This record gives sequence, C-alpha cells and structure tokens, in this order.
Amino acid sequence: MRAPLVGLRGLEAAAAILLLLQASPAAAFWTLRARDPLKEVSALFAAKNYDEVIKIVTPQFIAKLKTKNAAKAQWLRAESLAEMGRFSRALSVFELATKLYPRDQRLQLGFAELLRGSDLPKQAQAVFEGILRKDPASPQARLGLARTQQALGYYDRSAGNYRLALEDSSQARNPDVWRLYAETLSDSGRWDEAKTAVEKALSLRQDAAAYLDLALIQRSQGRLDAAIAALKEARERPNASPALGRALGLWLLEAHKAPEALQEARKLLKTDPRDSLAHWVAAMADQSLGHLIDARREMRLAADFSEKTPFVAAVSQKILKTWGDR
Repeated sequence: MRAPLVGLRGLEAAAAILLLLQASPAAAFWTLRARDPLKEVSALFAAKNYDEVIKIVTPQFIAKLKTKNAAKAQWLRAESLAEMGRFSRALSVFELATKLYPRDQRLQLGFAELLRGSDLPKQAQAVFEGILRKDPASPQARLGLARTQQALGYYDRSAGNYRLALEDSSQARNPDVWRLYAETLSDSGRWDEAKTAVEKALSLRQDAAAYLDLALIQRSQGRLDAAIAALKEARERPNASPALGRALGLWLLEAHKAPEALQEARKLLKTDPRDSLAHWVAAMADQSLGHLIDARREMRLAADFSEKTPFVAAVSQKILKTWGDR
C-alpha cells in the first residue's frame, strides 16, 4: 500500500516546483519566450501607426531579438519610415538589413521595391536579379523585375518577365498584372498581344484603367471608333478621372463627331466652368457645326483661363487671330 503514497508525494513535489517557478523571475522568462515579441508592433503597423512603430523598433530593441524576428523588425522599421515619406532613411535601413540578413527575401523585396519607387531602377534591377538567382520561382521578384525593366525601356525583356510572373496562379488572377503586361506589350508595338492581355484584365475586373488601356491600344491600331467606345466605358467607371472626358471630346472631334464632342464638353463644364480644354473642344465643335458666335465665345473663354492650362490658352489665342478676333 506504499505506492499510492509515493505517487501522491511525487505530485505534491511537482506542484511545489510549479508554484516556485510561477513566483520566480524564471516564470517571467518562460512567458516572455512563449509570446511573439513583435505581435504588438505588427498590430501597430497594420493600424498604420508608423510613428509608434519607429519609436518602439529601435536598434536597441532589435539587438535583443533572435535572427528571424530581428529581420522582421528591420522590415517593419524600414517600411514604416517609407510610409512616413522618409525615403532616404528607409533605404539606409533596408541596405544595412539586407547585408545583415541576406537570406531574408522579404527584406530584399522591400529594398528593391523602394529603390524602384525612388526612381533608382538600375539599383532595383540588380536587387531583383539577385533574388531570382537564389529563388527563380519568386513571382514577386519576377514581377518587380518586369516593372523595373519596363521603366528602363527594356520592353521585350519586361514582357518576358511579366509572362513568367503570370505563370504563378496568384499573379494570373491579378488584373493589374495583366494590364501592366498589356502596357509593356503596347510599348514594344505588339498591339494584338497587348489587346489580348488587356481583355484578360477586363475579364477579371472592369475598371477605368483597363478600359483606358484598351482604348489606347485600339487607337494605336487605327480603330478610332472602337477606341472611342472603350474610352466611353472608362469614363463611366466609378471615380473616373475628368481627363477621360477631355480625351473623349478630343477623339470625337478627330472622328468628325462634333455633336457628341460638344455634348462631352458641356458635361465637363457643368463640373468645372473654368476647364479651358473643355471650352476649346466646345469651340471647335461649334465652329464645325456652323455655330460661329458660340464658337468665338467658347474660344475666348479657353484663352482666358491661362493659369491652369497655358498651352491651351496660347493655342486658343492663335486660333482667335485666324478667325479675325483681335
């Protein structure tokens, strides 16, 4: 009958040890090790409290972290600096961090993207290429390299890398990537391929940017009526820029559709009565339709609003002189 007694004493001893640990500094140590030291900082970053992240993630804070967490902390610090517009400092943090943790792809990608966004495409290209040498299957690096080469004017290389990026399933479902692919194909004059790519983008999301790309591609192909139809679709999308209406008015004039051009100009002028380009379109449409008094009035207004669009004002003044208006 001794065995149960021994077992009971063993349990009592274990409980005593547990209580001792909970009451000692060792307990705090084990609790600290168990939790994520960057949980709160990551939450601040997600909430866009970038200044708070900078205050917490100091070099002293990072020095206390293990390698993986230290690399993530460097990324949080650099990205927060970038979000706050402190690009030079962010680049310095990224440059040092990528040397300290050369295997951390997130840091490498962040550095490359910030270089690209800071108008340093040559440096960005070198970093993206370095990532791809280590991980040829990285879709983010492939996409970043494609965008960088597009900015540098290497359109064929860019198109090839977009195509490789689109082989990844996550990128293949992204309409923005298809649209960028279409744009670089357009830049290299491959209009049919560009049209196919932008139509794929539109099948995934029908937004103003994709319709505008389609319109520009069709215009470059000499299909002005189709381009006008696509531009009308772009103009009808939510949050479409007024610039689309101005372009539409100009294209309608070019297609000898003066009544429609006049209608577009009047729509723009309801929103902004000082839109000189809209006045110019209205003037040219009125002149084409034989509304000469209206045409002169609109052209004078286009010439008057020179502070916003001096070029349009200067052209309008020259046209008025040819019309005999001194």
